[in-house]
Amino acid sequence: MGEQPKDRAPGVLWAVGPGVLVIGGILALVLFVGWFMAVPITPDLIPALIWIVVFSAVAACALLEIAKRVLYLRGYFHARQLKAWMRKRIEATLPVGSDAAEEAATERAFDDLMVLALGTAPRRRPRKSDPDGHRNTFGVAQTEYLDAPTEQLAAQLSDLGELVLASPVGHPDLMVVFTGRDPEAASKGSPQPSMPTSTSRGAEPLPDPTDDWNAALLNAALQRGIESFQIIVSQRWRRTMQLSAVVLAGVIGWATAMLVPGAAVMPITLASFVVGGFLAWVVRDLSAGAARWRDR
Repeated sequence: MGEQPKDRAPGVLWAVGPGVLVIGGILALVLFVGWFMAVPITPDLIPALIWIVVFSAVAACALLEIAKRVLYLRGYFHARQLKAWMRKRIEATLPVGSDAAEEAATERAFDDLMVLALGTAPRRRPRKSDPDGHRNTFGVAQTEYLDAPTEQLAAQLSDLGELVLASPVGHPDLMVVFTGRDPEAASKGSPQPSMPTSTSRGAEPLPDPTDDWNAALLNAALQRGIESFQIIVSQRWRRTMQLSAVVLAGVIGWATAMLVPGAAVMPITLASFVVGGFLAWVVRDLSAGAARWRDR
């Protein structure tokens, strides 16, 4: 038998080149901004400048990770994005209606999804904006469920979508969201399914899910919709975290520079925004790679 491959720690040599570029970029940016703004930057302050920018990057990454894990930021983000995605799917499928009707259909679809996922009924609470109205809430269980990575959430949505396909009449709003078909229109249209296009608007008839061909089409529509949700939401989450890292690194760099006597505050702040924000992305990727290697 051949020798079994051994697990190896992730290499760090590849980070030497980017590290040199980052440090060089810090120096070049600080010196240029200092010269442009006529701010004196002496050689004895350069090590402090480098450490401030590096500290701002690491601190920004750490604070974002702590906030993400403790405050369930991703759970709230996923809930907002999931409702927005459902709203767009409903708007593109059902006939043109009022905003209130589309919002009500979105809320019903979201509540139905949470009931299927959590297995519990929601609690009713009065709306602050409407004393006579109520809203459903699942408490912290909803946020914890949606706090999973986007890939895992998409896999769970796929499983829940298959449950909806097995009983479409019992979940009309979710059927519209997952497949773009309205179960109530089944008796009004042709049994031969046709996929919705970008130039058509309206509810397509629901084909017979027991037919193999129709079932394959419905499942394809389900998977295509979930894949689009996963791609769009994962990109939005990544951009949100990157922008937050840039802003937070700049703020930390500015606050730290204010505490250093004789420091060039403006050059350090700009360097923290540009280089510190980028370095925070690198630190986050390294920590995520180390965590994946550790869990192998």
